[in-house]
Amino acid sequence: MWTASFQGADTPARCMYHTIYWWDVFTRTRSADAGGGFSEQHPPTQAQALSYHESVGQRVEAWLGRRSDEQFLKALRTARTGRCMLSRAIYYLRHNQHHLADMQIVFRQHGIEVNLWE
Repeated sequence: MWTASFQGADTPARCMYHTIYWWDVFTRTRSADAGGGFSEQHPPTQAQALSYHESVGQRVEAWLGRRSDEQFLKALRTARTGRCMLSRAIYYLRHNQHHLADMQIVFRQHGIEVNLWE
């Protein structure tokens, strides 16, 4: 089920990797350094995804802890995903919600009842 698509929906592997990847990008100076050696076409195994998630989660936590209010509110050069770092962080949280909903659909299509919102 990890890499199987059901009725054209995304696979759980791709959804999870995609979501983690963008948090990886968010916390790096160079987006080219993100990805953990994987891609959406070649996503990680479940064990690799959990390890990647753990390392990115630690980096996000450290990155957030190093930012001041002024840094979060400072205008960004590009406003595609927000005018300041705080609005960009909110964008990423909403992006996560979108992919949690994707995964919820995939689980339900496989007859698995999981509440990803708790």
